[in-house]
Amino acid sequence: MYILKLIFILPFKIIWNILNFIRNFLYNILILILIIMGIIIYCNTNNLFLSKYKGALVVNLKGDIIDKPINSRNYNSIKSIIFNNKKLNSLYDITNIIRKAKQDNNISGLVLDLNNLVDVDLVSLRYLGKVLKEFSSIGKPIYAIGNNYNQIQYYLASFANKIYLINGGFVNIHGISINNYYYKSLLNKIKINSYIFRVGKYKSAVEPFFRDNMSNDTKSINKNLINNIWNIYLKDIASNRHISKKQIYPNIVDTILELEKDNNLSKFALKHKLVDDILSYSKFEKLMIDVFGYNKKNKTYNYISIYDYHTNDKIKKVNNKIAIIFINNILIDDKISSYNNIIKYINCARLDDNVKSILLRINSPGGSVYISELIRTALERVHVTTNKPIVVSMGNIDASGGYWISTAADYIIADSSTITGSIGVFSVINTVENLLDYIGIHKDGVSNSPLADLSINKKLPLEIIKLIRINTQFTYNKFISLVAKSRHKSLNEINNISQGRVWCGYDAMKHGLVDQIGDFDDAINKAANLAKIKKFQLKWFTDDNISIINILFSNIYNIFTKIMTKYLSDYIIRNDILTDNDIKTNKNYYALCLQHNYSII
Repeated sequence: MYILKLIFILPFKIIWNILNFIRNFLYNILILILIIMGIIIYCNTNNLFLSKYKGALVVNLKGDIIDKPINSRNYNSIKSIIFNNKKLNSLYDITNIIRKAKQDNNISGLVLDLNNLVDVDLVSLRYLGKVLKEFSSIGKPIYAIGNNYNQIQYYLASFANKIYLINGGFVNIHGISINNYYYKSLLNKIKINSYIFRVGKYKSAVEPFFRDNMSNDTKSINKNLINNIWNIYLKDIASNRHISKKQIYPNIVDTILELEKDNNLSKFALKHKLVDDILSYSKFEKLMIDVFGYNKKNKTYNYISIYDYHTNDKIKKVNNKIAIIFINNILIDDKISSYNNIIKYINCARLDDNVKSILLRINSPGGSVYISELIRTALERVHVTTNKPIVVSMGNIDASGGYWISTAADYIIADSSTITGSIGVFSVINTVENLLDYIGIHKDGVSNSPLADLSINKKLPLEIIKLIRINTQFTYNKFISLVAKSRHKSLNEINNISQGRVWCGYDAMKHGLVDQIGDFDDAINKAANLAKIKKFQLKWFTDDNISIINILFSNIYNIFTKIMTKYLSDYIIRNDILTDNDIKTNKNYYALCLQHNYSII
């Protein structure tokens, strides 16, 4: 009987328990999905109800603003549920909403509540500021309120008609800097050999591997770069506030002396006309009630959040289209599938007869030469097979490998503060034979060619070193040839302004690397003019809709990379060994600009 039970009944119980577990698991997953969907539907229904309100549009942005569209209506609803209300905001969604509100008679003004705005690049800030100016140009007022203002938040607040500061708050304007980690001593201690190959005297991306500090050449270039960007920042605020740059950013010695007499940062901001008044939030609320009216239900002024504001757009279809394609972040070989999407979008725009021109929005410091060349070649094919013009709109940075891609454009537009140039090439190869030798591990064998014996565990053969040097120079020569052909200049002219040197947009235009100082709107107009079309629609090419799983894993990845970059490096480089095929295809060669990592927070 026991054997019978063991053979028949016990397996049946095990299978039954497994089936019960699977059933309960799937049931719980289904319930979880329904709950999330219910919350999203509730939020959207609530949004429709809120959109009936009149009064102020409150721009209470939370999280980061990114220079690309988000192709998922419920992305932030899902993300806020999972990640404690931190949002990812598209620059183009925000500007589109503000432009709609400008024409909406139900919206009589705008309130900037920027306490939870985390990170935005300066070029995006300047574009958003332009749209705020458009809003106020028709007489609708803008008010800004903040507990404290960091440099990003204050820049946007400066476009307001009135800036208010909560009692005890301050305006934190402190300047910008560029800092990098350097690893020479660390690599020596852990016995790692770094083989450095670069063409470009000012190509600083490899300095951390053979120095313990920033070179004087790099310091000089970086100092000039941040001074130019900082001057643009101060100039914009001074113009908005009708005050001098010195009032915004006085000498630090004078600031300390002034604060020693009256240790009150709020009064300091008021005295220097950085803000218009210091008050409590309840007093600010009363001021807003006087302007926008009283809402009995919410017992505050009439307003609607930018996240709740929706309008029903009736867009007339137009056959003529301008394709908008985005290239963001560092170009890495390991993410080739992501860049296949960009190439796919370029080909779709090329083959679509309704698409009359292509606008490429680039916000990238470059990276892999291989990836850059794949994208450039796809763009070149557009010119070979069609007469569709290509316009590049540079974001905060379009440098090195990003500029490599830009050489395929008919016209390049940059912001004054855009970082560009950095025309140079490098490769870094790390080997660990000394480390293995130190811990008592040795590798030996035979081969019939130096190319057959490449290994991260062995010293690089002299022949390979020579080959890489030759190919690095060849790749650089190709780079400056592409630039020279694109910009209609001689190789010597381009070489003189290249060598890995970076420029802000205004200087880049003086040297002929860009055609015009302007923004995204200017690039759209140029794309239409080159295509000789007056009526057109924008066709946005974006990534596929984002699922809950995508959001979960992408945020885990982002958290991990932020931790790693904080303690290890401010940029990403592969450090693996080259193969013969890599040498032929430019894999493991990089055109990357290190100067992109400044922050204005």
